[in-house]
Amino acid sequence: VIIFFVSPSFSQSKLEDILRQQTLTNVQGYIQPMADLFGSNMNAGLYNSADVPETGLHLAVDIIGMVSMVSDDQKSYQATSPANFTPATFKTATIFGEKGTVIQDANNPSLSYKGSDGIISATMFPLAVPQLTVGSIYGTEAVLRFITTPSIGDDKFPKTTLFGIGGRPNISQYVPALGFDISANIFYNTFTVGDLIDFNSIAFGAAAGESFSALSVYSGLQYEK
Repeated sequence: VIIFFVSPSFSQSKLEDILRQQTLTNVQGYIQPMADLFGSNMNAGLYNSADVPETGLHLAVDIIGMVSMVSDDQKSYQATSPANFTPATFKTATIFGEKGTVIQDANNPSLSYKGSDGIISATMFPLAVPQLTVGSIYGTEAVLRFITTPSIGDDKFPKTTLFGIGGRPNISQYVPALGFDISANIFYNTFTVGDLIDFNSIAFGAAAGESFSALSVYSGLQYEK
């Protein structure tokens, strides 16, 4: 199950209304923190050891839980005012913020403009997803994540789909003199919410460590975009 800590007002129609009324620049600023937190979550929990067996079939099905903290600077952004409006930019709420900021046109105080209100009230952004790990073919294992939920309620929260796929080759099998485990990894994830939101992320890196009978010690470095 995908789990959110959100206010009950987060609905498809409200989100659609907000996004369709804004310029592309403001849409990006408004929703980018959600993309950043999804990216952090989706690229976490992909492995728990640097060891990838060289041979032998193994299969694991897990429920992976991830959580990212919503920081204060992710609750506001610098929005662009309408054309010919002064000031040209102003600070207002993101999707995680509170009330949108109201500004008056410096040249015509009778004109005002209001940024969109935030619609998710949260201090943390959790995610849980089933994960399938299959190996090992020539010292490489595959990782697959997938979950989809239908639209919910009369004032619908849209259909959501998360899909992720990746691979982890055993590098230490080519350098046996090292005496410890080294594996590389590359993963691709996508998350869609209805027809309006499409998050994509890619991550690649490497991990090194040692596995014992009841303990696996490892450290890794990963690039994410």
